[in-house]
Amino acid sequence: MSDKSRIKLNLLSFAPVRSLVMAPAFPVALQAVALIAVAWLAFNGLGLGLGMEANELLVLRKTNLTTLVIWGLWWPGMIAVALAFGRAWCTVCPMELVNRAGEAVARRAGWKRARLGKFLRAGWFIVVLYLILQILVAGFSIHRVPHYTSIFLLVLIAGALLTGLVFRDPRSFCRSFCPAGALLSVYGRFTPVQLEARDPSVCENCLTKDCIRPENRWNFDKRSCPSLLVPFRRSPSDGCVLCLQCAKVCPYHNMGVGLVDPGAPVRRKPLLLPYEAAFVMVALGFVSHELIGEVKWLDHLFHALPEWLNNFFPSVNFGWFEALWFLVLFPLVVWGLIAGSGYLMGHRGSLKTLL
Repeated sequence: MSDKSRIKLNLLSFAPVRSLVMAPAFPVALQAVALIAVAWLAFNGLGLGLGMEANELLVLRKTNLTTLVIWGLWWPGMIAVALAFGRAWCTVCPMELVNRAGEAVARRAGWKRARLGKFLRAGWFIVVLYLILQILVAGFSIHRVPHYTSIFLLVLIAGALLTGLVFRDPRSFCRSFCPAGALLSVYGRFTPVQLEARDPSVCENCLTKDCIRPENRWNFDKRSCPSLLVPFRRSPSDGCVLCLQCAKVCPYHNMGVGLVDPGAPVRRKPLLLPYEAAFVMVALGFVSHELIGEVKWLDHLFHALPEWLNNFFPSVNFGWFEALWFLVLFPLVVWGLIAGSGYLMGHRGSLKTLL
């Protein structure tokens, strides 16, 4: 192995971390614990918060463990972790375990399963699901009502299992149905903490290529990449969920995770994928809504359109018009302004090249 490594600080070089990662039960044991916690939170919130007034829900949101943990701790915590460590949450996400269990059942039963269509493979349904989730937050206040949060969690578990049973693509839920998938993919691009081959020449000269060997795919531990990636030829937004199986199966311990050299292929900054760009625009609407809300006169101006619509349709909850505005219409207006400005400045490429 050459002295120059792509990884400047390899977390797997620390004995406690390496012992944890190399344990046969990693990451399944952590995923199982997370699944038990999610299931308990789901049943803990069932039936609570229905029919309560808005001011009561504001208090309940902070006192009920289901809403407090999911929306007050896990969701912002996942974003913070993604900004610092990329898709580290995916390592212990219980939905991957449930999805894999569905895959195993269908495979052993010999069921004929479908392939993900082009729309699903491209990630667009993830953006749709994220959009639906944010609209439900604005319209139904699911982040304040424990019962609705519980339904959300149960739908996630059922969806992860069902997609494993129906689709034969590896990690179908993670790839095409996880509502946080676009968020994690975009934020994960910009962190220096990545999975990468320490020395590319070691991988190129490896005769067995255990990390991509088909015979290792269905092992309980030390599997070839379950996502069917080539770990030693990674690229940004390739869908790696940091399961670290490639690091476990490598006989030369050449796969590492940590601070990666800026020149490594996985840290290049190509254009966002189309679905990632769409997510960025939706996120722009959400962030604008939150920031503008801190300035009263600007907030009143920002909400002029949804207030006008609500005056015409008073029977419809204002939250629905508000969500339509800042999650759909406002991002479209901004994208239109970007496209128009680009056109005036001579840009004649496709819209997706503007981001």
